[in-house]
Amino acid sequence: MKNKILSAINKYQMISKGDTVIAALSGGADSVCLLYSLVSLKEQFDLTIKAAHVNHLLRGEESQRDMNFVKDLCKELDIELFMKTADILSLSKALKQSTELCGRNIRYEFFEKLAKEQNAKIATAHTASDNLETMIYNISRGTSINGLTGIIPKRNNIIRPLIFVTRQEVENFCKNNNVKFVTDSTNNTDEYTRNKIRHNVVPVLKDINSGVENSVSALSQDVIEVNEFLDKYAENILKKSELKYQGDICYNILEITSQMPLIQRQCIFKVLKNNGINNLTRTHINLCTNILNNGGELDLNGEFKAVCSQNMFRIIKTNIKNNNLNEIHLNSDDLIQFGDKEISVKTVESFDIKDKNILDYGLEEINPVFRFRKSGDFITLPKRNVTKSLKKFLIEEKIPREIRDKLIVLANGNEILWLEGYGVSKGGTVNKSSSKALKITVNYKGN
Repeated sequence: MKNKILSAINKYQMISKGDTVIAALSGGADSVCLLYSLVSLKEQFDLTIKAAHVNHLLRGEESQRDMNFVKDLCKELDIELFMKTADILSLSKALKQSTELCGRNIRYEFFEKLAKEQNAKIATAHTASDNLETMIYNISRGTSINGLTGIIPKRNNIIRPLIFVTRQEVENFCKNNNVKFVTDSTNNTDEYTRNKIRHNVVPVLKDINSGVENSVSALSQDVIEVNEFLDKYAENILKKSELKYQGDICYNILEITSQMPLIQRQCIFKVLKNNGINNLTRTHINLCTNILNNGGELDLNGEFKAVCSQNMFRIIKTNIKNNNLNEIHLNSDDLIQFGDKEISVKTVESFDIKDKNILDYGLEEINPVFRFRKSGDFITLPKRNVTKSLKKFLIEEKIPREIRDKLIVLANGNEILWLEGYGVSKGGTVNKSSSKALKITVNYKGN
């Protein structure tokens, strides 16, 4: 078993000399085996070893038993222990998440905080058996090639030294070395999907091939390498195709659709991931590919949608409610936070009358407001002296619908005096004889 652990550590460069490693310690066989394994490597790698435990308060006295066991074990091994208690049941209901997902998020938030504070790596006790179950779960949900990577052996400061070790090998280690551990009673039920896979699917696969965990681990490693190549290739495509429109990042559709379908899907996967959209199935990726090539919109998870129009592919947050933002009156020499944008209004005495963001200084007297567009808005184009509804103007300018609703206007009633990205209308144009004017600048968060 130790050789498998060293193989994983060396292959993925998990540990360097002098590292501080914090073991995620539940008290179960896998995590206890992980802790003992790290202790056995302490001198070889000159490690500082610590441990972290999260009590989810899901199993009553059993949860307290686990915490007490972990405390005693760390005291026995002279290991510094960090602990966190979280009411996962209440949190999961409040956040409308499963207890599994909520618990995982709380654990990793805690681990990440510790890693930064302690300048440490976090070791979790995921095994080859866990990897097998994860891949079966992903396949059953309809994963893309990305899901076939299984559990990544190393991601940033998270390392998984037991990733080549099977659960049976862990249990043999504990038995042969008289290592004590606690057992989570929920592991014996089929209440959770992973338990169903563990109890009902894996035994059938092991009947076919007793070394199925090793076979799947080898496949997983191959897929990781293939995926790394595809990821870098797709990243280069996205860099070439990246555009910015009104502060939003979007992508040139033609640049992406000129690639083979596999690369198109990888680009979509990366865009979704970069926007924090995870746990989407192959169906979502395929539907995104469809609108990428044919145009349209796709609701992703109720919070985001993918939009392909005007040769731009972008992810839009759907819970923005512009009408909840107040109208803000124009004041000279003011700085206004308006949604995700910052508007600067400055009095200037030296200006270029052709600057589209230079407005008549006298506008302040009529008390116009910054706001989003409304029904009935109209704009008079300064050069052509033509008046149009704002809606018609934006359609003619081929501005995507979801971007139209995010544009800021300066309006006097329904007359648009200035429009974000387009500038001043005839009604807001500065008088040629004016000695001073107002200049509007819009800054976008992250720019």
